Amino acid sequence: MTEAYCDFNALNFEQVDYAPKEGRIVIFPSKQPHDVTTNQCDDPRVSISYDLVITAKKQTDGGTPEFLMPSPDRWVKL
Repeated sequence: MTEAYCDFNALNFEQVDYAPKEGRIVIFPSKQPHDVTTNQCDDPRVSISYDLVITAKKQTDGGTPEFLMPSPDRWVKL
Protein backbone atom coordinates (compact mmCIF):
# COMPACT_ATOMS: atom_id res chain seq x y z
CA MET A 1 0.00 0.00 0.00
CA THR A 2 1.14 3.51 -0.69
CA GLU A 3 -0.26 6.88 0.21
CA ALA A 4 -1.49 7.11 -3.39
CA TYR A 5 -4.42 4.90 -2.35
CA CYS A 6 -6.94 6.86 -0.37
CA ASP A 7 -10.15 4.88 -0.96
CA PHE A 8 -10.17 1.23 0.11
CA ASN A 9 -11.95 -1.23 -2.13
CA ALA A 10 -11.85 -4.98 -2.91
CA LEU A 11 -8.60 -4.54 -4.85
CA ASN A 12 -6.46 -2.75 -2.26
CA PHE A 13 -7.14 -4.16 1.21
CA GLU A 14 -4.20 -4.20 3.62
CA GLN A 15 -5.28 -7.60 4.84
CA VAL A 16 -7.99 -10.18 4.35
CA ASP A 17 -9.13 -13.16 6.42
CA TYR A 18 -10.29 -16.41 4.85
CA ALA A 19 -12.29 -18.74 7.06
CA PRO A 20 -11.28 -22.40 6.74
CA LYS A 21 -13.36 -24.26 4.18
CA GLU A 22 -12.83 -27.84 3.02
CA GLY A 23 -11.44 -27.94 -0.50
CA ARG A 24 -10.52 -24.25 -0.60
CA ILE A 25 -7.25 -23.27 -2.26
CA VAL A 26 -5.72 -19.85 -1.78
CA ILE A 27 -2.94 -18.91 -4.21
CA PHE A 28 -0.74 -15.86 -3.71
CA PRO A 29 2.85 -14.72 -4.38
CA SER A 30 5.37 -16.21 -1.95
CA LYS A 31 6.70 -12.77 -1.01
CA GLN A 32 3.24 -11.76 0.23
CA PRO A 33 3.37 -11.45 4.04
CA HIS A 34 1.02 -14.08 5.46
CA ASP A 35 0.25 -16.26 8.43
CA VAL A 36 -2.26 -18.87 9.53
CA THR A 37 -4.07 -19.51 12.77
CA THR A 38 -3.39 -22.64 14.82
CA ASN A 39 -5.21 -25.75 13.62
CA GLN A 40 -7.67 -26.33 16.47
CA CYS A 41 -9.17 -29.62 15.32
CA ASP A 42 -7.90 -33.19 15.22
CA ASP A 43 -7.92 -33.34 11.41
CA PRO A 44 -4.63 -32.55 9.68
CA ARG A 45 -4.26 -29.34 7.72
CA VAL A 46 -2.25 -29.69 4.52
CA SER A 47 -0.20 -26.79 3.19
CA ILE A 48 1.65 -27.00 -0.11
CA SER A 49 4.17 -24.44 -1.22
CA TYR A 50 5.87 -24.17 -4.60
CA ASP A 51 7.43 -21.74 -7.03
CA LEU A 52 5.75 -21.06 -10.34
CA VAL A 53 7.60 -19.48 -13.24
CA ILE A 54 5.69 -18.39 -16.32
CA THR A 55 7.85 -18.33 -19.43
CA ALA A 56 7.48 -17.58 -23.09
CA LYS A 57 6.78 -20.54 -25.36
CA LYS A 58 9.67 -22.06 -27.25
CA GLN A 59 10.55 -19.84 -30.20
CA THR A 60 11.80 -21.26 -33.48
CA ASP A 61 12.89 -17.89 -34.85
CA GLY A 62 15.16 -17.11 -31.87
CA GLY A 63 13.12 -14.12 -30.70
CA THR A 64 11.40 -13.69 -27.35
CA PRO A 65 9.34 -10.66 -26.35
CA GLU A 66 11.49 -8.69 -23.90
CA PHE A 67 8.76 -8.57 -21.25
CA LEU A 68 8.59 -12.39 -20.94
CA MET A 69 11.05 -14.75 -19.30
CA PRO A 70 12.75 -16.82 -22.01
CA SER A 71 11.70 -20.41 -22.58
CA PRO A 72 13.67 -22.91 -20.43
CA ASP A 73 15.33 -24.24 -23.59
CA ARG A 74 17.22 -20.91 -23.72
CA TRP A 75 18.32 -20.91 -20.07
CA VAL A 76 22.04 -21.15 -19.28
CA LYS A 77 23.20 -23.09 -16.23
CA LEU A 78 25.46 -20.99 -13.98
